[in-house]
Order: sequence, then C-alpha cells, then structure tokens
Amino acid sequence: MNIKYLVFVAIAALSAFVMSCEVQQASYERTGVGGYIYDSATKVPITGASINVEPDNITVLSDSAGNYYMELKPPSSGGNYVLNVSADGYKNARRPIILWAGDTTARHNFAMFSDSQDVYVNFNIIVTDYVNGYSSSALDLYNLAAVQDTLWTRRDARFRASDQTNTIYRILTGWEFSTGYGYKTRFSNPIGTYTRNEFDTLSTVFGGRPFDPNGDFPSDFTNDFNIPSSPNMVYCYYLLGRNSYYGEPKVFGLIRIADAYYDTNLGLNVVVVDLKINRKGNNYFNLY
Repeated sequence: MNIKYLVFVAIAALSAFVMSCEVQQASYERTGVGGYIYDSATKVPITGASINVEPDNITVLSDSAGNYYMELKPPSSGGNYVLNVSADGYKNARRPIILWAGDTTARHNFAMFSDSQDVYVNFNIIVTDYVNGYSSSALDLYNLAAVQDTLWTRRDARFRASDQTNTIYRILTGWEFSTGYGYKTRFSNPIGTYTRNEFDTLSTVFGGRPFDPNGDFPSDFTNDFNIPSSPNMVYCYYLLGRNSYYGEPKVFGLIRIADAYYDTNLGLNVVVVDLKINRKGNNYFNLY
C-alpha cells in the first residue's frame, strides 16, 4: 500500500480526533437555562413572554408551547444570575438563580399571575430534600414557587428533616438563625385535612374574620409528617419577614402538604405542596 496514503489516513484520523475533542470541550463550556411559562390559574402556556437574564442581558421569547431556552455568553461560568420574565396582562416575575458552569440542563418554570388579581394559586409544586445550595428545597411563598436553597434566592420556607433517619420532615421558616438569612414566615396551627378539590374551593379560614398576625400564627414550622405519606394537611402562613423588613403589605396564604415520598429518579425525598395567596392581606382565597 502507498506509504503516503497511510500517512494521509493517519493524519486525517488524528485531526478528526482532535476536532471531536475540541467540540466536546466547547460543548462543556456552554451554560444554559430553560423552562416553561404558563398562566397560574388556567395552566395554559404563555406565548411570547420575554425572559431576560442578568448580568448577561440576553433576552428570548417563549414559544407557542410556553417553552424557552437561552445560552449564556461565553466563556460562561457558574455563579449568580437573575431571570426576569414579563408578559402582557401579567405581573412581572423575578427570580435569582445559581447555575453550574457547563450545565445546559437547568430548568426554571414560571407561573405568571394576572395583573387584575389579588388571589393567586399554584398546585403540584415539588420541593426536594436539601443537599446543597443548588437544591430546590426552599419555597418562595410570595411567588408560589420552589427555589434553590441558597442565600442568593428569596426564601420564605425550607423543607427539612426533623430527625436523623430522614423519614420525618417538616416545613419551616426561611429565616435561619445561624446565618441571619432568609425571610421569616409564621404558620398557623393545622386548619384541617383537605382533598385537592376541597382545597381548590376553600375560600376563607378562621370563620372568615380578619387575620390576627400576632395570634393566628404561633409557630415557625408545620407539624411533622412522615416519608412516605399523603398528609393533605392545610396551614395558613403569614409572610412576616417580607412585611417587617421590606415594607410590603401584610401577605397571607394557605399551604396544603399534599404528598411526601422518595423519588427514585432524583434519589431524594420530596414533598408536593399546593399554595394559595392573597397579596392584599384579606382572608379570602378563591379565584372565582
């Protein structure tokens, strides 16, 4: 066989190998984030919502199915970012996030709330067990979303084990004494057990009287619940930290602990919650 031909083939093979390595490396250096934008009440996807990421100042629009995806400016690195979402007829949403360098799988969904509403709902929110600051083991109870459990995010509540066996859990205030970070949230005693349909139509608590912020919310945490279980237990919450330190109106909400189980795909314990909120401070939680 011609020696020049063999040399050519060897060089070509080596070049292909080097190019493939370069492509893999370039792929690793990309960092991206995507998700789903939808109406919190109807669950219908929102087309044409604007999603902007700080500090890169990249903006994309959600597609006809409500999906979006963006890659950060190279050379991208892990760190703190902020997603800002806006859509006609909806209140703007803003969420601090943390991204890993080279991760293109991060997903952040947004339930958008109508401009004309005081009451908002969001169901089937999955909160995972705490592993590190990237874990979605915290709740933003004002915006009705699971968020990363870090000092960077707006954390009103946390999902934590209350024993050493990781089979007994509770939901507790977002404020952490040791660090001084997070928002203080106070919880009522259990309101009762409610199915999804019963919770959906639940309009008032405490007989419909005005809330007493000092007397109705005696605890920094809910009662304990087991993994696995389906507690269906409902509590009322008061976002004390947001009102006390940031000048926002008194805000009250309802949380239903619907389900708690071990997720084999994630390899983590999770809790599923349903949330309602009245941002005007009223004891009324029905959309209709």
